[in-house]
Amino acid sequence: MTKRIAKLSLLVIAAIAIGVLWQRSQLAALALTRIDPLPETRELVAQERYAEAANYLAFFMDYPYVQTNPDAQALQREIEAVRDSLGYQANKLREGLLSGTSDETIGQAAGVATDFFVIGDLRDLAKQGLNWAQGEETDAVIAALAAIGVLASAAQVAGAAATVGTAGAAAPSVAAATAVKGGTVVLKAARKLGKLPPWLGKTLIKEAKVVKDTRKLDSVAGLFGDTYTLAKTPGGLTLLSQTQDAASLKRMAGFAETFGRHSATLYRIGGETVLKTAHRAEELGQDTIKLAATYGRQGLHLLDQVGAIRFVKYSARASKIAYKGDLIRLIARLLMQIPTWLLSVLAGLGIAVWIPWRWLMTNTSSRSISAQPTLCALLILLPLSTLADSALSPSPILKHGACPSGYRPSSAYCVPGSKARPAIDKLGTCPSGYTPSGAYCLAGSQARAAIAKIGSSCPSGWSPSGAYCLRRR
Repeated sequence: MTKRIAKLSLLVIAAIAIGVLWQRSQLAALALTRIDPLPETRELVAQERYAEAANYLAFFMDYPYVQTNPDAQALQREIEAVRDSLGYQANKLREGLLSGTSDETIGQAAGVATDFFVIGDLRDLAKQGLNWAQGEETDAVIAALAAIGVLASAAQVAGAAATVGTAGAAAPSVAAATAVKGGTVVLKAARKLGKLPPWLGKTLIKEAKVVKDTRKLDSVAGLFGDTYTLAKTPGGLTLLSQTQDAASLKRMAGFAETFGRHSATLYRIGGETVLKTAHRAEELGQDTIKLAATYGRQGLHLLDQVGAIRFVKYSARASKIAYKGDLIRLIARLLMQIPTWLLSVLAGLGIAVWIPWRWLMTNTSSRSISAQPTLCALLILLPLSTLADSALSPSPILKHGACPSGYRPSSAYCVPGSKARPAIDKLGTCPSGYTPSGAYCLAGSQARAAIAKIGSSCPSGWSPSGAYCLRRR
């Protein structure tokens, strides 16, 4: 009797293990926790960053779980009351006039009022020249921007006159000069706010010399155009500060064009993860990406893994059982902590104890007795075939710039060649066992499976390696 109960118990455990392996993606969705925006919003309010607080909370207010929360509604009214007050508006107006920078529309308009005309650039050049003459510290970046701004203003005037004389044929050059002029205004504001990335400051100083020598804006048109795109986006200067080079600036501008007013909040939530997911915006859908972002980076990772249709279906199921409280989520998290290899072993053992070994031994001829151990081993290890599936093997990856060594571009992907090594996205320094190749890390012969590390710890069965978690051997 005890033996039968033990066998039944093992069968139940095997069934659970098989179910977890089969429904792993659904369990991953059930284990997700939606972001509570209130603590972050209150922290921004405490820092008097009301514009950022309003944009951050507004993103989540589109979803019922926050929209119906009385505390969220009260906090939103509190923020809007402050932003609408005359005292706050007057302070922001003064901030824009005196410093040329602001996080509110009225202050930004005041700051742009002088900078957008040539008088602002001449003022900045005179100020930097006076500082230099007096032996005081000068800002080479501001001087470079002012010089480019003066030339852009001249190009605007000349282009406008030419447009009249050519019946509109010169209009594109006026638009290009306007974009450059707008870019100089934005970059000055970024510099004053400390949000101009170092690489861009060095580039501006170099390009200002080119513009001065050639008297043409061609070399900076693309750079300033992307900057102007970010400028039109709420929180765009924050996005600008996160760029590392011209390519990442262009990628960030495309991201801002795609997600508009929600761009800064999405980046605040997902960082580089959401930028990579945004490359598949046409395939996944903007609304689905925003939905995944309400679950944080884990939600974005799951969306990348399972696709839009399955993610929406899984998240809908998770929402339906949310009323059961945290118990289901706790169970899902515990089950997700069990390594795949252990689940496979449990499934194999549960099946093995129900195989009629005595009958097999009795009905197997003496000629095939030598094959019995091999047959038994195959029957036990059959469920472990999922382990082979987890072995490292090259597969198509999303294309970020140039494809890694051994891969060729194909639409929005990089496809592995016959001698390609497995590749993962590069997040800072490559993990142990991997070597860098452009924006990717290539697996070496001793490399282990790697996933992006979320937070400060790795799941059970995995060990940390920089920004990654590596499967233990």
